[in-house]
Amino acid sequence: MISTSKNYKYFFRGQYVVTADVEDVQAAKTAEKKEAVGLRAAFEAIRVPTSTQRCPEQQNPEVVLSLIEELVEREALHIALANRDEDEVIKLMDFLVWKLPDHRYATVLLEVARITLDMYAGVVGLSDRFDNKLFNQMNLIVADQVKLQKGLLELSG
Repeated sequence: MISTSKNYKYFFRGQYVVTADVEDVQAAKTAEKKEAVGLRAAFEAIRVPTSTQRCPEQQNPEVVLSLIEELVEREALHIALANRDEDEVIKLMDFLVWKLPDHRYATVLLEVARITLDMYAGVVGLSDRFDNKLFNQMNLIVADQVKLQKGLLELSG
């Protein structure tokens, strides 16, 4: 039905519509962008170590994986993983232990784990926390995944 000047709907149009405040609309837009602003700003300025340092703190695997994939595209993954202190490597290993069993992220995170282990092979035995993450937890996860893959291969024939 077309609203014309002769009907009731046309006469009262907009009378009961509440317009949003400009400040409310602006606050909603900034709240949506707030989560990844720090990562995006650090990455756009090519401060790769800063963005990867904040990344495992996010606990959002999609953000972390998108950053890792972007680092792979820019061939900066080795630069981002190098020259970390023990706490930063432990945070990265915690994230790998947490999300490595997830099949959606396994292909990317296995490569990150391989690169990390190759880089930090020289510090094996110097830190108990690092050795615990590396030998105990990562070994159990990889063994479980290999066992699962063998079972799936037997089922498929």
